[in-house]
Amino acid sequence: KSPSGGGDEAARAHGATVDDAVGKKSYLRMTIRGYATLGLLDSGCEMTILPARLVEREQIKPTKQRILAANGAEIPVLGVATVMAKIGNIVLPVEGLVSERIHEPMIGIEWLEKNDILWAFRDRTVRMRVQNDVFPRSPETGRAQVGAASNCG
Repeated sequence: KSPSGGGDEAARAHGATVDDAVGKKSYLRMTIRGYATLGLLDSGCEMTILPARLVEREQIKPTKQRILAANGAEIPVLGVATVMAKIGNIVLPVEGLVSERIHEPMIGIEWLEKNDILWAFRDRTVRMRVQNDVFPRSPETGRAQVGAASNCG
């Protein structure tokens, strides 16, 4: 279901805050509105969630969607918005729910599916099938810059 969809359903956002983060996580380097940031790749999150600081207020549209953290607590939602994210040399739209409580973009399964993302966990690469390109590549190594991080703030 798209974030702008109606209804009173709640999206499960596993690891929704940096505070309750445990273990290794994979981030995708991206630039949104000129700000370099790390987007958490979260295949357990049904919908993408964007931090309010990366979205212009006038872009936020009302929604009835809710977000529940893994512990069941509700995370306040300002609305839904679409931003353009530069990932390597590719610019893609990212639609997501917007919250002031989220500190980093959380890239959910719907975005991964919509963009036909192939995530190779062993070699920690992310490919877009249509473009058949690993992104973003490190200028030094030529490998994808999908890395582990325990905190992003």
